[in-house]
Amino acid sequence: MGKRYLIDTNIAIYFLDGLLPTSAIPFLSSVLNHENNISIISKIELLGWNFPNPESFNFRNNFVHKSHILALSDDIANKTIDIRRLHKIKLRNVGSPS
Repeated sequence: MGKRYLIDTNIAIYFLDGLLPTSAIPFLSSVLNHENNISIISKIELLGWNFPNPESFNFRNNFVHKSHILALSDDIANKTIDIRRLHKIKLRNVGSPS
């Protein structure tokens, strides 16, 4: 089995909005064509906006619908807490979609 990737919310937004550096697009496209994994938190962040029009919502909803959504278990939450405490990593809010 090859490498598996979990797509971060910000990367998904940059990709969907065409804001990734040109050099990153081929790699991310190949990852997304193989297996698209996002967390339940990314699903909430990607779709939890007041979109300016139905097309904007549908575009992101289509991406989420094609994704494999990874649930948040207690084990994952506890590991995240440990990593955040160890490395002083903050959860941040993502910007609104364009």
